[in-house]
Amino acid sequence: MVAIQIEPALDTVRRSFRDQIGVVILAPVPFVRRPGDRRIRPGEPFVFGVSVSNAGGPLAIPLRNARYHLKVEGSSGALIVPRAASLAWHLTPRAGPTPADPPLAPGARVDEMYLFFADEQSRLAVGQVRTIRGLTGEVGPIRAGARVQLLVRVLADLDVDFLDPSEIDSPTAIQGLMLADWDARTDSVPPSTNSARAGCR
Repeated sequence: MVAIQIEPALDTVRRSFRDQIGVVILAPVPFVRRPGDRRIRPGEPFVFGVSVSNAGGPLAIPLRNARYHLKVEGSSGALIVPRAASLAWHLTPRAGPTPADPPLAPGARVDEMYLFFADEQSRLAVGQVRTIRGLTGEVGPIRAGARVQLLVRVLADLDVDFLDPSEIDSPTAIQGLMLADWDARTDSVPPSTNSARAGCR
């Protein structure tokens, strides 16, 4: 007998909502541009951006409380904690994914950080795209064959408050009735053919 693993429906639903968030990293380039050269050299800062979209998913649910998780992999890379004023965004960089996690000092070099936004900027309506530019990092000394890469993901809550009123209604079911013929002269229903045949037996 072959054992079939049935995946919990709740996990499937979670994945479908996860797929509705699109994340794109806008190509990192040197802070100081060189014509025709986009490579980032050791010891110099780079600048990048992040574009986040809400595709809507199967139920087209808005998102709220979006937090951006930024991480750099590779011993030679670091993220520079942004100053909110320099980005024109109302944000707070934190060390972890909850509001209880400590804020990070602007200008500090870190391996990862979570960007928290003010209420309006933390919301993503269905079909909406938000893009933040001017994020920075830097690359230190690089050994031969070393690799540095950026990772960005978004944590967000489903905005179930949009289901107001919470009452829902079902589709309308329709079923026609099989009506007997009405004899207007006698103001009565004539016997059916089957009834008449039964009486003749």
